[in-house]
Amino acid sequence: MSTTYKLVNQQKNIILRFWGGYETGTIIRFGFDEDLLHLISSAEVIGSDGELTTIGKLHASGDTVEFLSAMDSRYQFFKRTFY
Repeated sequence: MSTTYKLVNQQKNIILRFWGGYETGTIIRFGFDEDLLHLISSAEVIGSDGELTTIGKLHASGDTVEFLSAMDSRYQFFKRTFY
């Protein structure tokens, strides 16, 4: 099962959490550059399951963490194709 997260009072999903199997564990995929993490780690996000947490806590909870650039996230965040 997966959970998407968005900033509180926003509509666009920016984080995806899902189980990647025994080798990778829980994967947290951020739809922004890693350079922004320290600036927004205290920002609150709400999950599609109703969970309220912060970007920093989600980052710390992942066994595997991935960051996508703004251009890549548009196409890969939910595995959309370029076509």
